[in-house]
Amino acid sequence: MSKRPIIGIPAEIRLIKDVQRNSINQPEIAGVVAAGGAVISIPTREPDLMATYVDLCDGLLLPGGPDVAPKFYGEEPIP
Repeated sequence: MSKRPIIGIPAEIRLIKDVQRNSINQPEIAGVVAAGGAVISIPTREPDLMATYVDLCDGLLLPGGPDVAPKFYGEEPIP
């Protein structure tokens, strides 16, 4: 049996039933597993541990987020 590559995915903090939880969207996990990998959740609010997590990984999946407002990069919005 061959070893699956370990893919780290940053986990965002979400408030679920009054408890903060680190979470990753299921389709991202499913995509990594379908491609033959295994997932490690990387807690993004622990910067002192970031190098340790990255060292454990063979690769990283950096999911997208909301669109960045054009004003942050000196542009006007296009309707």
